[in-house]
Amino acid sequence: MNDSQHPVESPEPRPDAAASAAFAARRRRLLKIAGGAAPASLLLVGRPVHATYNCISTSAWGSAMASASAGTGSSAGTKIDGWSHTHWCGNQDYAGYGKPWNVLCSNLKKHYDKWGNFNYTDAKKKLTLEQCGLDAVPSGLAKTELLDAALNGRCSGSSDFTRAVLVALLNQKLLSNSSYSPTNCAPSSHVRDMATGSFDPKSGKSAWGRSEITDYVVQNNLARPK
Repeated sequence: MNDSQHPVESPEPRPDAAASAAFAARRRRLLKIAGGAAPASLLLVGRPVHATYNCISTSAWGSAMASASAGTGSSAGTKIDGWSHTHWCGNQDYAGYGKPWNVLCSNLKKHYDKWGNFNYTDAKKKLTLEQCGLDAVPSGLAKTELLDAALNGRCSGSSDFTRAVLVALLNQKLLSNSSYSPTNCAPSSHVRDMATGSFDPKSGKSAWGRSEITDYVVQNNLARPK
């Protein structure tokens, strides 16, 4: 019997290709969950409903990212909200939270005059990371750097990692008691540890580096861009 008489078998899919496809599909599902938001235009009793964003815990995110076969369980996401990077860079009022610099400096009792007027220009020129009272300063930034320069990437050591983690740290500090506090999803201790540039989610195959940390805090809305 020659070769033409043998039935041709379909090649089996390569295991690594199948695993990669499953991994990509799982990541897309997680990003879809994390990216969900309730529209701010909805009305309830004549008042706007607070916009919220989904956040997945570090352990669930780590497990799903590490293995294509890992289950996400009931990780539908925790509703959180807070100022974005854009809000912080421009001191923009947002969703009833107020202007972030005003709230921060009121908390610190800095850059307000005796009549209760806030001097934003003065704060941008003088407020350092060390003075902000944060749990940590992102690795790569000196404590003496100005907050404004660090947020806008104008100081030595600035990167996507430092800007994202800095926003996450600021929101964690100021919104810990809000209904949609970011701490409801990622405890302050987790974000503090992320600031070192290495974080162990206690799940998955290995600790996260700066790239994985940046991906987590941005995709899970702890420090969304806008």
